[in-house]
Amino acid sequence: MAVRALLFMNPKAWQRFVGEIKYVNVKQELRLYGIATLLVNELVRSAKNHGTKELFLVTEASNKPAVNFYTVRRWGKNDAELLSLDGRPLIRMYKNLVCD
Repeated sequence: MAVRALLFMNPKAWQRFVGEIKYVNVKQELRLYGIATLLVNELVRSAKNHGTKELFLVTEASNKPAVNFYTVRRWGKNDAELLSLDGRPLIRMYKNLVCD
């Protein structure tokens, strides 16, 4: 698959305003054409239209291109909130859709 992404909005009442973006991936040879930006912008727009107040995602802390991609687009990160998967550090990034 050349491009993929998933937007998950939790149906539980107490979490209904929080969404998660998963599996954003653009094949190497298709990068630098703005595809990921268009894809993420559409996910944000869709989440807003469904009443989501905040989006978050988790990426490997060592994945500097991904961390930089979201940081440039005003996604926040909480360095104190490092997670771990099989010993690999993960970082949670978030975007407040109310103030955006």
